[in-house]
Amino acid sequence: MMRDPILVKNCVEALSVGCHQTMPVTVKCRIGTDDIPDWKTNDSELYSQLQKFIETVASSGKVTDFQLHARIAILGRSISPAQNRKIPPLRYDLVRRLVEEYPELTFSLNGGIDSLDMAIQELDHCPDLAGVMVGRSFAAQPWNWACADSLLYNNDSNEVFTLPQNRWELLVEYGKHADAEEKLWTPKIRRQILKA
Repeated sequence: MMRDPILVKNCVEALSVGCHQTMPVTVKCRIGTDDIPDWKTNDSELYSQLQKFIETVASSGKVTDFQLHARIAILGRSISPAQNRKIPPLRYDLVRRLVEEYPELTFSLNGGIDSLDMAIQELDHCPDLAGVMVGRSFAAQPWNWACADSLLYNNDSNEVFTLPQNRWELLVEYGKHADAEEKLWTPKIRRQILKA
C-alpha cells in the first residue's frame, strides 16, 4: 500500500469514521519499497518518497502516529516475509530524520531491535522517538525484557513494579497475559509465542 499514499489516507479516514473517532488510528509502514531505482544508494529519492507518503497520510489529521519499520519492502522479487524482515538493510537514520522534520507527528522505530540495550540506545540517540517496537524479541526471550519498565521509565512514579524473581514467575505472568488476550481476541497468542 505504500505505493499508493492516497489509498492509505482514504483507508485511515474510513477507519476514523468507522470508529466514530473514538480511537486513535495509527499507521505501521516500511520506509519505502524497492520500486525506487538504486534504492540502496539513492537516499534522496527514497527519503523524498517516504516524506510524500507521511505527508499525504497525515494531511487529513486523522493519523498523527506512525510506526516505521526501518527497512524497505522488497516487492519486486519473490522472497518470504521472514527474508523481507532481514535482507533489506536497516535505515534508522531515515526514521530519525522524520522525527526531526515532523515534530507535530509521533514516530516509533521498528526493525532489528532485539535487546533492551539496543532499545535504550536508540531512544537515547533520538529522544523524540515515541518508542521502539520489539515484538519478536520480546515473545522469544521475555526474560531479557523483565526489567524494561524500571530501566526505561526510571521507576520514578508512585506505581510499584514487582519484578519477577525468576523465569518461572515471568512465564506464569506471561501466561496470565496470554489468557487475557485470548479472551479478547482469538486463541492465537500462544502459537505466536511459540513461533517467535
